[in-house]
Amino acid sequence: MQPTLVRLLGNTEPRPLPIVAEAPPPRERPVAEAYLDRVLVASVRERIAAARDGGPGFAVVLAQLDVDGVGESTRRAMVHRAIRATLGATATLFGGDVTAYRYGDSGVAAVAPDGRDATRGERLCLLVRARLDELMRTMTSTVRAFGSARWNVRAGAATWSEEIGTTTLLLRRAEQALSIDGDRSDAA
Repeated sequence: MQPTLVRLLGNTEPRPLPIVAEAPPPRERPVAEAYLDRVLVASVRERIAAARDGGPGFAVVLAQLDVDGVGESTRRAMVHRAIRATLGATATLFGGDVTAYRYGDSGVAAVAPDGRDATRGERLCLLVRARLDELMRTMTSTVRAFGSARWNVRAGAATWSEEIGTTTLLLRRAEQALSIDGDRSDAA
């Protein structure tokens, strides 16, 4: 109340602006994302253990959605909407034996038994990429705020075999295929 009285009584000298503390730098990986990635790793470990005990082999598909040309809040809304729609319709779109997970900030991971079909991983990779692209096309054509967005969907797959002994190696191969897909789409 005192600042108001001082102004009313004729003191026109502005008071100094309050000092605002700087926001702490963002963490590289928020806790929720790290947890989601640990869930994927744990699931892949279980599948590898089952496959070593005579269970079915499997494939891992990693897909990443890169969105540009819009503000950060709009980008996040688009990415999360596409991820939720993909995760929610996994059984319908990819098959009842496919399990989907979040992958990082803007990605989806799908794990599926290959059933002695060596091309299952590649076919699933194409399906996941097509699904994310379809969702982005639909969003940009129906939601005005999303209309100026540019996007790129990248995907990579790796199939487990006896030569790939560890979870880390399998996921690294899938990530390598994902990065190669990114190189190809940039060149096109």
